[in-house]
Amino acid sequence: MQANIKIEKQIQSVLNNTIILNRKYLDDEQLDREEQFKVLEEIFAVDVRDTEIKDMSSHFAPLFKGGHPVHLSLYGKTGTGKTVTMLYFLNLLQSLCKRKKVDMMYLHLDLSTPKPCFRVLNDLACFLDAAKRYKKGISLDELMGKIEDRMKGYRGYFIVFVDEIDHVRRDLDSFLKFLVKRLPQSAPLKLIIIFSSNKLNWQENIDPV
Repeated sequence: MQANIKIEKQIQSVLNNTIILNRKYLDDEQLDREEQFKVLEEIFAVDVRDTEIKDMSSHFAPLFKGGHPVHLSLYGKTGTGKTVTMLYFLNLLQSLCKRKKVDMMYLHLDLSTPKPCFRVLNDLACFLDAAKRYKKGISLDELMGKIEDRMKGYRGYFIVFVDEIDHVRRDLDSFLKFLVKRLPQSAPLKLIIIFSSNKLNWQENIDPV
């Protein structure tokens, strides 16, 4: 039998007997966001992540009684699904808040690419329509002021998901102090910050003040 025929027969045999219908579902990075959410729906429906769902639901339950959940940190190795699971949950939480007439908005700051503090805050300002995309000509403090001014009229829950917080290069302490201390004092919102990181020790080098 000719080699090309053998190869074709072997390939066809594998295709006919495979138990995997679509291999891209073995790697969620090959899926778009909608497909990732569909996968999570199937996973959650069979209680594979029942403990995690209960933990997250319990953490954010105070929103519906006017309470203020504390900030949250997520840890896990690369590829364990921290980002897509949190975004899926926040999307469902936002829908529930809308039905129950609870003012809530959330933002996802994607730091999969390392950035300095200025660039991260500029991303936040752009998401909020508080500023344009800057390359130079504005100080860090002025940029913070623009974000504060934009949020002064918002009195609901404001959830900021900082994905891969350890990728803030330069001025990490300034970034954290702005989010944790300065912004809540200057705007009447109820701020909840979610940090995710692949490094368990990312907090060791930040200023405790």
